[in-house]
Amino acid sequence: MNQDFLHTVEQAARSVRKRYRGEIRNAVILGSGLGEAAGGASSENGMVSIPFSDIKGFPGVRVEGHAGILKISAGTAFLLGRFHFYEGHTMQQVMLPVFVLHKLGVKRLIITNAAGSLRKDLKPGTIVLIRDHLNIFGISPFKGLELGSLGPRFISMENAYSACLAGVVGRLCPRVRRRGVYVFTPGPQYETPMEAKMLRKLGGDMVGMSTVPEVIAARFLGMEVIGFSCITNYAAGVTSRPVRHENVLAVSKNMTGKLQAIIKNILTCLDTQQNDR
Repeated sequence: MNQDFLHTVEQAARSVRKRYRGEIRNAVILGSGLGEAAGGASSENGMVSIPFSDIKGFPGVRVEGHAGILKISAGTAFLLGRFHFYEGHTMQQVMLPVFVLHKLGVKRLIITNAAGSLRKDLKPGTIVLIRDHLNIFGISPFKGLELGSLGPRFISMENAYSACLAGVVGRLCPRVRRRGVYVFTPGPQYETPMEAKMLRKLGGDMVGMSTVPEVIAARFLGMEVIGFSCITNYAAGVTSRPVRHENVLAVSKNMTGKLQAIIKNILTCLDTQQNDR
């Protein structure tokens, strides 16, 4: 299994390198309905767009709001969409893009998601900097894998979200005032009111069905990670309004401009730091 997974990573990276041979330092994973944030966050000059279907080993994307395209421009890779455990993908497939990005040279990962608010004062339309997460089901993408040549089997998650990159956000993005704990659930069903109440009591601020497996993979590989949750709805029981996927996508789309500006500021700062070295 170990060699099969690494072979898939190698094949996928080769597929990308056939289309883009330049340096790739940073990457951004854009969650449900957030793909348009890639547009103004990077230069369109020289941008390469690669459908996931053209990347060997990548499974298909089967969720509305996930375009399934890899865009690369000026040293940054944007994944418009991701793979989810609830789609029937294995956890290894869910974390595959992170391994491929690392193979391509990526050292810093900006990860985003659409999330439900567990707290009444955390309103839809808010962008929250993820300070930590809760993986309450204990699902790990490394179950059955032992990749000692790449990283430790027992992965430290103490600094899962980079304090250094959070400092960059604090300086450059004053509108991102909220920091919170993201709770990962496998889905695809939304939480019941009692489940949302339990997650809130455990310290969760927002809840979603992604991100955590990718962050675990990135930390295993030694990548710096920063994460943002775009609050699209209240979780069940927080208000009386029912949760609908189409509403989540609509709110996500309205938030892409704000997210785009944040990502652009961060990437500009990282590029400046890189050039000063």
